[in-house]
Amino acid sequence: MKCLSVEFVTPDVSLEIKNVLSITSYTVDGEFMVLPGHENFIMELCSGVVKLTLDTKEIKVFYVLNPILKVTLYECKIIANQLINAYDVNIGMLKAYKEGIEKILHNINDKMLLEIAEKQLNFINNIKMHENIS
Repeated sequence: MKCLSVEFVTPDVSLEIKNVLSITSYTVDGEFMVLPGHENFIMELCSGVVKLTLDTKEIKVFYVLNPILKVTLYECKIIANQLINAYDVNIGMLKAYKEGIEKILHNINDKMLLEIAEKQLNFINNIKMHENIS
């Protein structure tokens, strides 16, 4: 059986994972799955969880912020502002980042920057539900 190759691309990192049987994620309409051989498309995903099921049956979970998914026959690319591997989360760093945003949030006057900061906090708080970050 053919598998997918999935590449995550962010401003900070590029990560490729091979031998992927399926990708599960979410859009505004709900959960969906991409399998090898899928028709080509590009779409916006919801910020949050992306699950990859490997040919070994292992499931890898990632959190992405503002992702765009590009699918071709056996390759997928997820371009996002931020990527966090759920099995390799630096809790201390994430807490410090969250606290830093919370400290400056009330001082942000620019509407666009405030919206970005609020999205970052929401993103971290969603991870908190799964990783017990307080």
